[in-house]
Amino acid sequence: MSWKKVKLKYLANMRSGDSITSDSIDGKGSYPVYGGGALRGYTESYTHEGNYILIGRQGANCGSVRQVNGKFFASEHAVVVSHNSGVDNEWLYYLLESMNLNQYSISAAQPGLAVNTIKNLEVNLPSYDLQIVIRKYIDKKTKIFETIIKQKEDLIELLEEQRQSIITEAVTKGLNPNVKMKDSGIEWIGEIPEHWGTKKIKYLIQEKLLYGANESAELDDEKLPRYIRITDIDELGNLKNETFKSIPLDIANKYVVKKGDILLARSGATVGKSYIHKEEKEASYAGYLIKLRARTLELAEYIYYFTNSSLYKQWINSILIQATIQNVSAEKYANLSIPVPNDENEIKSILLNIKFKEKEILEVINKLKEQIEKLKEYRQALIYEAVTGKIDVRDMELDEVR
Repeated sequence: MSWKKVKLKYLANMRSGDSITSDSIDGKGSYPVYGGGALRGYTESYTHEGNYILIGRQGANCGSVRQVNGKFFASEHAVVVSHNSGVDNEWLYYLLESMNLNQYSISAAQPGLAVNTIKNLEVNLPSYDLQIVIRKYIDKKTKIFETIIKQKEDLIELLEEQRQSIITEAVTKGLNPNVKMKDSGIEWIGEIPEHWGTKKIKYLIQEKLLYGANESAELDDEKLPRYIRITDIDELGNLKNETFKSIPLDIANKYVVKKGDILLARSGATVGKSYIHKEEKEASYAGYLIKLRARTLELAEYIYYFTNSSLYKQWINSILIQATIQNVSAEKYANLSIPVPNDENEIKSILLNIKFKEKEILEVINKLKEQIEKLKEYRQALIYEAVTGKIDVRDMELDEVR
């Protein structure tokens, strides 16, 4: 095959995006703002127009690759890539995606990629005609993977909705479908079982709600307490193993998270997200989180499940509609009223019922997620082998590819 080894700087022009203040970004601007591989929001001006590739330069998305079209603003956290003549843009995108660029980041307070580092990486360049053949081959094959992945993601979404429905029913109506109902006296809660009451969070806790530490996550020493940040919590309220960070003991001791403590996100796109600490080992938590320590472990679990209900989501949305920024303070959380059975045994029965019903759902969701990860790995392996010439795509269904 006609391949030659060249540096990336001969295939494309690369430069960092422009600075932009957070005050200039909102949800109402005319043009999307892209940062380190992710959409940050919208603004009223743009830096580029056309078809480009963006590489995440800093932060959690360091090394990520995406394609963008039209008018957009590229922030300083992105590397903007435009292909040179003789280089197919789609092929170049697949090449960059296959390179695992995050491995070249500089370890500091947060990962960072230098533009010059990327420019000077050597790659194997096929002829332009072969680039087109490779790109069409990858397009065809990856569409199969993407279709299957989308089907599995849709199924996960349905299962998560089913879980939320089960939880909502249990924490607002109880387990007896024939129970007599009464008006809760709170419009957004509506009716509750006659023998239940509504209580504000501040009357269900041992101590006042507390904000976390304003410390950067720089350590990964597993002997030290884990430093829990909002980015460590997945959609189902579990901690991600791959994002583990720790914090010095003298700081961690001021922000202790014990078994049964609930952490609530107070700002940003994830506002309202919740996590309950299930481990015996103590941890610590970051400043964008608020710690809630309930009077009992059962009450903590009940409150946590309430934060997984659709009723809680409605309350969060109502708070955000009234606010100019996405923020729910400790005071607002403390004054949140929730429906609660007056009998501790009924609370225990509700918890057992939810756990029994969600167990099977969570097992299926976890299996689907594992399958999705495998499919993504296969997709990446296929792209890598095609763009590096490890497989000769000209011998594979040539008529269909062309």
